[in-house]
Amino acid sequence: PECADGYCRVYPGETRFPAAAIGGISPNDVWLVGKGGALSHFDGKAWQEEPSIDQAPCATQCFDEDCIKPRCALVALADDDIWISGKDELGEDHLVRYDGTRWNAAPVPTEGLRDLTVWPVEHGGMWLTALDGSSSAEPVAVAYRWDGAAWSPRAGGPFDQFERIDDLS
Repeated sequence: PECADGYCRVYPGETRFPAAAIGGISPNDVWLVGKGGALSHFDGKAWQEEPSIDQAPCATQCFDEDCIKPRCALVALADDDIWISGKDELGEDHLVRYDGTRWNAAPVPTEGLRDLTVWPVEHGGMWLTALDGSSSAEPVAVAYRWDGAAWSPRAGGPFDQFERIDDLS
């Protein structure tokens, strides 16, 4: 990699897919996910393609002849705790988690959520934002905090005033 001022530019090299989301634990542990769940991992020296995720959460969605970029997110909390949210080719939402060995469907806070997006926060935390249409005619934006073992709803605040959450910091 090319390094200057504490930052390094790396090139995925043999990776043959456009990245839809990127996340990492350190400069020596970075993940890319692309269309159809294609994965690549950087170990500090080289990019290696990894087996694709069965649930394929990062599909390009096409409506008539218009296609949109995959909407998915990747959060790496530890080398054995990596999360990806996104939609498959049918528009179904998925949340998957890597346990250090394999990818599995991850727990979703409640039924009826759609447009799932995971977000990293300081100190190894994570938020999940989504639209919840289970209790009203109009879906409302909701947020949940992951504590390492379970999801906790974010009560109050501005979330119920939005139709969608596109960024969280």
